[in-house]
Amino acid sequence: MTKQSENQKRKKYTGIAFINRPEYEDILKELRMETPRGGTIVGHTKLENLLEELLLSRLITNKNIKDNIKGLNFDKKNNLCYAIGAISKVEYDDLKKINEIRNKFAHRLEYRDFNNPKIQELCSDLKLAKNIFDKLNEAGKDFGFDSASLRNKIEASLAFLIFTLDNKVRTGSRFHDCNKPW
Repeated sequence: MTKQSENQKRKKYTGIAFINRPEYEDILKELRMETPRGGTIVGHTKLENLLEELLLSRLITNKNIKDNIKGLNFDKKNNLCYAIGAISKVEYDDLKKINEIRNKFAHRLEYRDFNNPKIQELCSDLKLAKNIFDKLNEAGKDFGFDSASLRNKIEASLAFLIFTLDNKVRTGSRFHDCNKPW
């Protein structure tokens, strides 16, 4: 299938328009090139940088404030973004879960894939992935996602959050209601 006909096919599906964007596909490709652990850590790092950029774009800053924001860990950046209304509750909750998954992968050698029960539990609770898969099912398409795959759940959540946070930084928009079409 050609790139053009594939894109035309995707344009028909309302509620999942973000998946039509080449940037979203590029993010997914990058995450899929990595091991489960590596993809999660790479995605998490991108998200942490975007949370920092989002804070710096929303706050009146000077050198001291910039240095303080740069010194915050992921969880504190996530909390502050939510507190100032830069991200939605669903995004906030999924970012917390992704941070937990990343910390397990980064700090515990026994966590190397999605076969661990704690990792499975955290991935199963990702709300954005559920929303994405529900929309794809409504459209009768999967675009390469297996909704039962925990790796696909985290990849979908990571890619959606990276795409969404990057869009917020670039456009200055507030949060997107994940239950509404783009």
